[in-house]
Amino acid sequence: MFEFIAPIVEFVGWLIIPLSIALGYVNVEVALPLAVTALLLGAVNSVLSFFLDDRFGYYGRADQTIRLLIYSLAEHLGLRQRSVWWRFRSMFWNPSKKEWGEMQRTGVGNLSGGQASPALDEDDADPVDAGSLV
Repeated sequence: MFEFIAPIVEFVGWLIIPLSIALGYVNVEVALPLAVTALLLGAVNSVLSFFLDDRFGYYGRADQTIRLLIYSLAEHLGLRQRSVWWRFRSMFWNPSKKEWGEMQRTGVGNLSGGQASPALDEDDADPVDAGSLV
């Protein structure tokens, strides 16, 4: 439920806060440091997630690592606002069309080294022996 309401709240906030500042309802001396702190905390969160992910060695070259670090810092200066707009617009844009359409899946079999794992049928036995857990 919160994921559904979040784009609405963020979008309305991006409209109301500048309007409130322009009309003098918000103290700029308090709002500006609060906004900077919120942006910095978001950037710190992105950088920490980046370093946790990078320790697994997904990015082999230094230029890839530096580029991703810059993107993780720049994410909060425009991309987040665009994402809020896309999420908000998708909720109300075309409510009569409620289908995803045809999606072609390609390349999934290559993830496991060439052959996809077969799915378990309902008749297949449970892979965990219940007697070994006692």
